[in-house]
Amino acid sequence: MKILFLIFSFNTGGIERLLIDLCNEMSKRGLDVTLCVINNDYKEYLFHEFVPEVHIIRLERPMGSRSKLSYMARLARIIRQGHYDILHCQGLNCVIFSILAKLCFPHVKILNTVHDVNNFPSYSRVQVFLHNLLCSHIIAISTAVKQEILARGTKPQMVTTIYNAIDTKRFCLCSHPHMTSNQLQCLSSDMVITIGNVARIMPEKKGQMVLLEAINILKDSYPSIRCLFAGPVALHHEDQMEELQHYVITHHLEDQVVFLGNVEDIPQFLSQLDVFVLPSFYEGFGIALIEALATGIPCVASRLDGPEEIMESADMGLLFSPGNAVELSDSISAIIQNYSAYRPSLIAEHIQGKYSIENMVTYQTEIYLKCLKKDCHKK
Repeated sequence: MKILFLIFSFNTGGIERLLIDLCNEMSKRGLDVTLCVINNDYKEYLFHEFVPEVHIIRLERPMGSRSKLSYMARLARIIRQGHYDILHCQGLNCVIFSILAKLCFPHVKILNTVHDVNNFPSYSRVQVFLHNLLCSHIIAISTAVKQEILARGTKPQMVTTIYNAIDTKRFCLCSHPHMTSNQLQCLSSDMVITIGNVARIMPEKKGQMVLLEAINILKDSYPSIRCLFAGPVALHHEDQMEELQHYVITHHLEDQVVFLGNVEDIPQFLSQLDVFVLPSFYEGFGIALIEALATGIPCVASRLDGPEEIMESADMGLLFSPGNAVELSDSISAIIQNYSAYRPSLIAEHIQGKYSIENMVTYQTEIYLKCLKKDCHKK
């Protein structure tokens, strides 16, 4: 079985990290795996994180270019030359981009992973029709995403929920600033307490401003509180970054808040934290959340479908109403005040058992085989 993953761009983000882990694990299992990036929009250093057995193809289509047909033809040639069985797309646009390849080589099974909520509701009827016509199967990253896909008339047997996963060898229980022998210590208001967030700077989705407002509320009760933001500025979000920085200056948060930009070693970053916060306004799942939980620290997350599916128990942390900075500050304070009640080993074990990349690869390859088996039965 030969598998070709298709994505438009390859920059720092959760989907890219997931694809690296997926491809590497599949390759370790002896599968022939290739990643194809359509646009000339990628971070070269990320390709070095793939094991040597994973093949990388760059179509180098200029960003913003209206030219598609010649690149669609190139994809078709790649599929012919590589004798691929599975074309696994990352988004509806990738599926539409594959239409020429499917017409030329109808035996190739196209699958698509829908990575976020609000995607399927935004597509036109024509887009959804073409998507469902071309796809042999659709993978939803959460129950909430699956419900949105089904609401557009997609047949239930075409959709499977497979939760996103992490490399649990990389993200595992580790020592945090106020932890002794896998036991969290009591915290007091005079201690340095470190709050952290991992996300691209995209406040309208990722909610960084809400977290800043919460830190501004908390600074009087916890004068030594710190908040670290790890993540690059998303494309075309430079003005929003300036707004965040302006808020820090005007509210005198320079001693509390640090924007670190892109952080390559996320496990090391998470080891510095006492509490992780995911303040998103919408989130189909939340890879950053399971990465943080896998290290054993309690988390605060927006009460959204994806994070709610992950945060099944109050033993893992607290949920708050999206956009409500007061409720977020209260939730962070509640965790600080009850910090020693959280059990890092239990938090980490839950994530390790449910969201490992090994399990995800097993589920995904089973779907590939079923799609190919159906084709054999038809013959």
